[in-house]
Amino acid sequence: MATVGCAGAKTSGGASEQGTVTGTYDVSSGSVEGTLGDEDGGTDGGSGSGGSDGGSGSDGSGSSDDGGSGSGSSGDSGSGDSGSGDSGSGSGGSGGSSSSTDADGDGFDATEDCDDTNPDIYPGATEYCNGIDDNCDGSLDRDAIDKVTSYEDADRDGYGNPDVYLWACNVPSDHVLNADDCDDTDARRNPELGCDWNGTYTGTIALTATISGVSDTCSATLDLDVDESANPAAFGENSCSWAGLAASLIGDVDFEIEGDFTAADEIEGDVTIDGFGSESWSGTFTSPGNIYGTASGSGTYEGYSYTYTLELDLDR
Repeated sequence: MATVGCAGAKTSGGASEQGTVTGTYDVSSGSVEGTLGDEDGGTDGGSGSGGSDGGSGSDGSGSSDDGGSGSGSSGDSGSGDSGSGDSGSGSGGSGGSSSSTDADGDGFDATEDCDDTNPDIYPGATEYCNGIDDNCDGSLDRDAIDKVTSYEDADRDGYGNPDVYLWACNVPSDHVLNADDCDDTDARRNPELGCDWNGTYTGTIALTATISGVSDTCSATLDLDVDESANPAAFGENSCSWAGLAASLIGDVDFEIEGDFTAADEIEGDVTIDGFGSESWSGTFTSPGNIYGTASGSGTYEGYSYTYTLELDLDR
């Protein structure tokens, strides 16, 4: 049952008579139940009965001031006869008809519209990220035109992984709106800090030698310049000072280290140490900001046999 308002009745002459229909509209039977108030506010007339199967209805009767109003249910084609009062006439009732309303004026009535109070909500409307089913498809914000693509930022460096992304109305806390990260597993490798290995890495080099059973460590700082387009791609040199017995036996030694890339994050080459000769070394870029490398060797120095290990720990 749906409420009907602002309807007009027909006078016996066919002109519209304004009034307000009260009561309810029964969609299944198509009949209007209720009364229509007269313009002059007088008492309604009596009701006439509707005809059936083409027959005529009975006369309505009214008071001395008002026209009688006829009421009747629809037969196959019958209509109620006009009733007469002392000074007015009322029209016979006619059968009602079934209809649906479009309360918000968006072109869809309440049987189709999922919200007939809002003209922006109807079947086929544009869906937005607003928590509302704008297009009446039964879901909220699906296919909203203002969804955004965000990219996972696993290392939380502010740069997203171009291979892991999400299309949604909201950006999760572990996602960002750019896809610029070159390594989403390492916060030190990104467009801000650098996505390639080029740069100067500065740190320490430690050479530990064992000569005739006696060990000593030679320490130095090292600036290793890395340029992927150069040959060798990495180069550095300095002087190393022994800490213990070898300081008096050997003194300071100069060293030179170089290397080339053999894989995306690996470097290897040779280290030449004054008096010790040249040995191979290998290192790994653990991020654009760090190189860690090692080398080892053995030989004879001024008649003394020796072994040594070398460790590099460098930061850009």
